[in-house]
Amino acid sequence: MKSLLSVFAIFASLSLLAAQLPELVQLPLGDSLVERRVAFMESQMGISRTDWKLVLPKDYAARVVFRKAGKEEPLKEIALKPGTTNALFFATVVEGQHLKVSFGANNEEAGIVTAQPREWKSTFGFPDGVKDFRLFELSFSDAQEIDAMWCEVSFQKH
Repeated sequence: MKSLLSVFAIFASLSLLAAQLPELVQLPLGDSLVERRVAFMESQMGISRTDWKLVLPKDYAARVVFRKAGKEEPLKEIALKPGTTNALFFATVVEGQHLKVSFGANNEEAGIVTAQPREWKSTFGFPDGVKDFRLFELSFSDAQEIDAMWCEVSFQKH
């Protein structure tokens, strides 16, 4: 009986430790009728969107930086406070001869409009533990048309 309690105590302490780390979750399409209608309208308009929820425990802050290759300054930099739940998103839409890329966190948004490349690819990354990582990267088949864009996420322990 004592060993069973010891095992339970170990699992409980491990789950408490896991709760103390930042958590990033990609949000699936919701089940509500409104969310489905919005997703349908976005798909009809050619919008491709990905959303995440980033939960920061009281011991961690985060910095989200959106960059474009060849630019020294970031397109957007957002500081996320400890003990908060944050909405992150990335979206692309083709409008005529242009590609519009939007990204943001909570109520802060940045976007860029550029000539539409022939092909592009979005890749998404997720952290393995608490370390810096690229949340998304947008790469293009013809590097002369446009340079890559990406989002870096870094954590700061307080």
